[in-house]
Amino acid sequence: MINEKLNELLADASRKDLYDTASAVLAHLIEIPDVSEAELAALIGCSEEEVNHLIEALSLKDYSDLQAACNAYHKAVSEKHLLFDPNASLAENIEELTERKMQTIRNTTLHLGQDRMRELADAALNSRHIYIYAQGETRPLAHYLRTAMRTMELDAALTDQNLLKDYQAETGDLFIFLSIMGQSFKINPNIMAKVDRIRSKKWLITCNYDIDFRGHRWVIPVEDTKYSEFAMQHALDLLIALMKGMYEKGL
Repeated sequence: MINEKLNELLADASRKDLYDTASAVLAHLIEIPDVSEAELAALIGCSEEEVNHLIEALSLKDYSDLQAACNAYHKAVSEKHLLFDPNASLAENIEELTERKMQTIRNTTLHLGQDRMRELADAALNSRHIYIYAQGETRPLAHYLRTAMRTMELDAALTDQNLLKDYQAETGDLFIFLSIMGQSFKINPNIMAKVDRIRSKKWLITCNYDIDFRGHRWVIPVEDTKYSEFAMQHALDLLIALMKGMYEKGL
């Protein structure tokens, strides 16, 4: 999503020249679909040339593409499940959400697929390089997994969100794809074509059984898709704990 692309740009030390413009655009995502390029430039205090420079850095064709990306972002945010009932009290919402999360964790644990988890842990610990792919709201989980892997002296890195770079993954490497419900593959079918061309071992971690994926997969069970992110987080916690135990035994 556009917010993730902007945040990646802000974190890129080699693109400090775009920092101010990217930061200002990120703060005005709501307004962009309704204003012209000239109006946006005036709103954030930069030139149209600087806006165009940012658009190019985001791999977008023109300003209309930026507006479309902002519209898609707004739609995704507005359609996100509300876990709190606006008609219930705060205490009632807290109790209900806590119970739902506990039910999700219990169900996920019961039907986790421990053999697949062990296979994935073994593959990761015995890989030369590990590449982790995720988009949108799943991206923080990818950061979490990468950080944990690095504590085990594994060479783990995040890919860009559209697989634009050539990672030159070889047979001794591992690609892990995180996609809670598979939306990143549905929205951008070109991603799947790029996945198929990757030569290294590939694993998909998802809560969706119906993703067409040519590689290994670990499907995380969840009863209510509203709580899929909690299920995925719990599964990754268990995977990391297993890997750390295996890693320490191997020292």
